[in-house]
Amino acid sequence: MSLPDKLTLSPIQKISGSVVLPGSKSLSNRILLLSMLAEGKTEIQNLLDSDDVRRMVEALETL
Repeated sequence: MSLPDKLTLSPIQKISGSVVLPGSKSLSNRILLLSMLAEGKTEIQNLLDSDDVRRMVEALETL
């Protein structure tokens, strides 16, 4: 199975809910990036405490 050359995502009018994920540096950084792209407020609980995640938070705070 190959990935398409182009992926078009239509905007979602509204989404809400909660997701429980395992502690992971990769997942923590991804949720931080996704929260920056989302409109409105995103609440993140139990974010992994690691040097890489702290650096990501610092980088995003400068934007």
